[in-house]
Amino acid sequence: MSDTSKFAEYAERMKKCCKIYNFVPIVYIVFGVFYFLVSFMFLIVTNLGAYFVFIDSLIFTPAVCYLGFRGAYHPHDLAALTVPVFSLLNLAILEYGAKHLAEKSYGIAAMNVPKFCLYIWLLFFIASVFIAYINIRANNRFRFLEKQVGFPFFNERAEEQRVEKIRREIKDPFQVEYDRRMRTASTEMDFLSSSEPENFK
Repeated sequence: MSDTSKFAEYAERMKKCCKIYNFVPIVYIVFGVFYFLVSFMFLIVTNLGAYFVFIDSLIFTPAVCYLGFRGAYHPHDLAALTVPVFSLLNLAILEYGAKHLAEKSYGIAAMNVPKFCLYIWLLFFIASVFIAYINIRANNRFRFLEKQVGFPFFNERAEEQRVEKIRREIKDPFQVEYDRRMRTASTEMDFLSSSEPENFK
């Protein structure tokens, strides 16, 4: 009989993992939509002067959201770690964009847009480091739970049903031998029947 003494503990851990996996993608979706809308709004307000930020949102926002989903739902540690790396890279790009637009005659608004977006990404970078940490911890717990008896429900009734199903699928050795002999006997009888002379039929 399977050891079910830790089912309650494992079930609680599984619930925490599921909560984290549901929370992480929502954070990335909310941030991605917010950043895209902000960049689009600034693109209109600055009369295409903030094109750099809008292009940046089209490239980095889908990438970050994809990696965030992959880190949470697969679960994939490398994808979860790549989100802060991408965020740090984008901070450098936005800093370069702020300096570049400052040298152009796009007006004060266009020059301040990359700086504002830089602050948004800075906050997201700090958040992404924390999210990656809790995501990887959840992944480690999930891998541990995968190896335990009763995964993923950790319910005694569900485990009993699973074990009973396995038992039904495993045939008794004597039953296997009996079925083999019956198939062989049936084949031999068919052969004898087909080779019987016509006058005996």
